[in-house]
Amino acid sequence: MRGWQWQNPLPQGNSINSIRFAPDKKRGWAVGSNGVVLTTDNGGFEWEEQDSPANTTLYGLYVKDRSRVVITGARGVVLTTTNGGEKWVLRPSGVRDHLFSVTFAPKNPLLGWAVGTFGSIISTTDGGKTWKSQTSQTSSHLFSITFADAKNGIIAGSHGTLLFTTNGGADWKQSKKLTDFALTGVTFTSEKKATAVGYRGTILHSEDGGESW
Repeated sequence: MRGWQWQNPLPQGNSINSIRFAPDKKRGWAVGSNGVVLTTDNGGFEWEEQDSPANTTLYGLYVKDRSRVVITGARGVVLTTTNGGEKWVLRPSGVRDHLFSVTFAPKNPLLGWAVGTFGSIISTTDGGKTWKSQTSQTSSHLFSITFADAKNGIIAGSHGTLLFTTNGGADWKQSKKLTDFALTGVTFTSEKKATAVGYRGTILHSEDGGESW
């Protein structure tokens, strides 16, 4: 007996939490529940599933190029590939928190950070092979992280939490709180300008790297 297989939708039916593309806009990945990893070579018109060594929910996704990708997920899961997902490697993160978001310094594919539940922040200096914890000084859940360069970064989280760093995460400081609503996304739009978004249509703007909003 072959057992049960997905019939519709194909190639699978798990929830998808994140989707990202390589600079060529054609090669991309999507990740979600039950460790699902999907990839496309034609801009998302067709998808195929890749073998994943994790069976937990995957949340965070960062695509460096067509070959190098990093995924984060529940219970501290970190996956990396250097061959476009032909083989995914489970990396020790040192935490058991759910890791919702992962990013790398725009011009340095070795420097990366991931954030998650209860103020968890981890960082890597070798492209995601090894990780160490950074101190967030908060117990809020952290949902999104962005870096303008190797030193300047911002994190958004629950209860209106906004953290910023000017030294690559050696120190994270809290910005003045403007809302109690969860902030679920943050991104730099230039070297110093950033935008954060969240529940109830909340949109916040910073012009000083996240120090004030």
